[in-house]
Amino acid sequence: MTPTLKMSNMIPMIGIAIITIVLLIASVCGTSPTRRPSYNTPKCPLTATITCSVKVSGQPCSTVTVPYSNQCDTGTLVSYLFKYCNINNFQVKLDPTKSVIRSDFANFTFTSWSIPSSTCVTLPYDGVLKHCNVTSYAILMLTGTSPRGVRCYAFQQLSLLPKFLVPSNRPSRTPSKKPMRKPTRKPSRKPTSRPSMFPRSVYPTTKPSRKPSPRKPTLRPTMRKPSMDPTAKPSLVLCNMYPKQRRQEIIYQLSSAGVLINATSISNTTATATSSSPQAKALSWLIDYDGLQLCAGDTRIIQRYILTVFYFSTLGDDTWNMCGRFSINSCNVNLTVFPNDPIVTRYGMFPWLSAVDECLWGGLACKNATGTIDRIEFSTYPKDPDP
Repeated sequence: MTPTLKMSNMIPMIGIAIITIVLLIASVCGTSPTRRPSYNTPKCPLTATITCSVKVSGQPCSTVTVPYSNQCDTGTLVSYLFKYCNINNFQVKLDPTKSVIRSDFANFTFTSWSIPSSTCVTLPYDGVLKHCNVTSYAILMLTGTSPRGVRCYAFQQLSLLPKFLVPSNRPSRTPSKKPMRKPTRKPSRKPTSRPSMFPRSVYPTTKPSRKPSPRKPTLRPTMRKPSMDPTAKPSLVLCNMYPKQRRQEIIYQLSSAGVLINATSISNTTATATSSSPQAKALSWLIDYDGLQLCAGDTRIIQRYILTVFYFSTLGDDTWNMCGRFSINSCNVNLTVFPNDPIVTRYGMFPWLSAVDECLWGGLACKNATGTIDRIEFSTYPKDPDP
């Protein structure tokens, strides 16, 4: 009697055979369904560097030393070198609205909106570092995507703070030169108009001596040591005026501009008289604590005061998560770039109330020609897409 197989018993056996054949073909071809291309990695690193050197000597721009002056007719010729690299093994496409190359000299454009794999691009630029500027800046920001949609980002900012030569407010403790061990060869023909620093008497002699005095000069000066306490009157170092006079001049400038007159202005007399008001805090910071120490008559005082009132009115020290003086997060605010906008703007990423131009405070954009505020833009960065 011959045994027979039912159709219901053959179906599981056929399924097992099909699965075995598929796995055998996959092992022979060397493919794996879970393998991903190399460019689909969670990270998409880009590099950006900015260097600045003096055109003549080749020294770094940080070594530039300028006299303490408000004159803008002098400057130092410097060379900027912008360099960005794509160190990935795939091409990165840049976003024209969030990729910028700029400095306080001018704005630049990228040579191409795509960076090939393992490629570096170098852009040189020459400019003049004005001696009247407290700070000079340059920004290189790259924002793009990989072929699989992963965000690629790189940012570099260079700030230059020239060293100013400010006269000292106290005399030196030791003399600058040592006294001569021997007298001069010939006496002077005429008596000096004032007594010498080391006289024998208080009054000058009526006739010059024929021979030098036989007495040897002292090895140390006979002058008294400078007093350790400061003088009764403050020295005229800042803006060539006393601090009280400078405060009055700044208040007069704000009053003349209409920001300290009546209740419809930014500040009135009642608000500034209250020490806890935002207006009083802004005025005190601008005059006494601002690192720039602007002089009366500077055109930036009015704009800087209004922005400071805005900062204290919005409780910037307590409620700002970023770009505040005491914020924990870094001030990485990326402003929207309008390629077809005829107005050239400049901006930075410094915390508010920093000792730099207020146009470089995070979230602000100023017109490059006039230095006035063009817009205020606060936003958050979108999250990276999943790889």
